[in-house]
Amino acid sequence: MADVNAGTRGGLAPGEMSEEQWKLRRLLLDYGDRWEIEQGAAWVACTRSGSFTHVIAAHSLDDLRTKITAAERPEQS
Repeated sequence: MADVNAGTRGGLAPGEMSEEQWKLRRLLLDYGDRWEIEQGAAWVACTRSGSFTHVIAAHSLDDLRTKITAAERPEQS
């Protein structure tokens, strides 16, 4: 799972984070308590509820945020 403090260790101050590190930090702060977020060939987010597992893949952190936000919206009947 990605670290919410990514980019803040090893002498790298928050003001020195790259744009991607900043986006990851914000994404983890907003959704990290409900979603596991990792980077492999693509960014992947996973959440579990009982036996149900929801997996989302995206090529960028912006796309991942959009997809997680949509997944968390209540379904409209």
